[in-house]
Amino acid sequence: MSHAPSPQNHTRGGDTTTPAPHRTRIALKPSTAARGHVDGGWWPWSNEAAAEFPGLIRTLSTRVGPVSRMSYHLDTWPTAPRKLFMDGRIVRLDGFRTTDPHTVTVTGTRSRRLSLLVVPPQTPASTAQTVLDASAAPESTNTVKDILTSNGIPPDPHHTTNAPPTPGTETIPEQRWESEGGTVHHNPQD
Repeated sequence: MSHAPSPQNHTRGGDTTTPAPHRTRIALKPSTAARGHVDGGWWPWSNEAAAEFPGLIRTLSTRVGPVSRMSYHLDTWPTAPRKLFMDGRIVRLDGFRTTDPHTVTVTGTRSRRLSLLVVPPQTPASTAQTVLDASAAPESTNTVKDILTSNGIPPDPHHTTNAPPTPGTETIPEQRWESEGGTVHHNPQD
């Protein structure tokens, strides 16, 4: 297994009990590995997007180049801002309810993307390390659900992939566009 080339990576035998804002617990498949459902795994310290996303983005920029966009599940990261300003660049953060609640996807330059399995923060260290190893195994094409359940982490009953949004909670694309500074012109004859 290959971990991302960074001193910030979590490695087997490392301290996994004390949060360190400068260390990201992550394992990535080698860049030459076959594509599967995920390209590796990430074990955040919390579900606080503002505290967790910057470290992940910085770590992954060594693999995908400067990160321009990150997508996540809205219910997993409910307090995520819309954008982060990092290293002189704006990183757009896009939350969806149709994505797997245990994944994040990061897009870098020339549309290079990495999809990561997110290990729930409260997972015991030995189990989390096993999940990280399984998600980063070069030959793995297992689904997120298979990786988690085979390691004793049940699917979260509150999260359902592709479930319709609760009425009134999901903005339509036009509303999001307008809230970010765009304008939708309506034809009065409609």
